[in-house]
Amino acid sequence: MIKLYQNIDDFLYGMNRNTVDIEKAYKMVRDAPDSESDPIINVLRAYFVDKHFELSCYKSIKVEKNQRKANKLYRKAVNLNIIK
Repeated sequence: MIKLYQNIDDFLYGMNRNTVDIEKAYKMVRDAPDSESDPIINVLRAYFVDKHFELSCYKSIKVEKNQRKANKLYRKAVNLNIIK
């Protein structure tokens, strides 16, 4: 999973010679394996749907902003992290 996190960061922030590609980063987060039990992936998903999250790299025109869904994902991530 660490490699996946690095790849997502590369596309969100344009690191390691990759250009910023928000849509590709979102697809990687959305399609992440075992994402239901991964707190980091759930937080990244929440960032994409959270209309109040300020970092422009998480703004995507194809991702519907839904505060209720974002809050649910944040809570899920916290609960998963506590269990581990």
